[in-house]
Amino acid sequence: MNKEEEDYKRYLEALLAKYNDLVWYARSSEKHEYIKGVKAEKMRIENEYTEECIRLVDVEEDNWQHGFNSGMLAALRLFSERDKQQAMKEFPHLHT
Repeated sequence: MNKEEEDYKRYLEALLAKYNDLVWYARSSEKHEYIKGVKAEKMRIENEYTEECIRLVDVEEDNWQHGFNSGMLAALRLFSERDKQQAMKEFPHLHT
């Protein structure tokens, strides 16, 4: 794998982590905060992706942002999958 391919792979991995975090954040709620680590993880995501988290709780966004994040996560999982034929068969049901 050349440097350009390695850089692209790292870029996809970073985006995958970002959208995984944002989808998890949107699905979490205060009722889950009694579980060890949930509150700390929510705070980490809020600090790392402040603008995105603000949009997730904005009532005027009407869940558009969460839908976008979920779509990005599904697409990134598709492109990151090693077995492309299996991924295409399962898309868009890639555990988002």
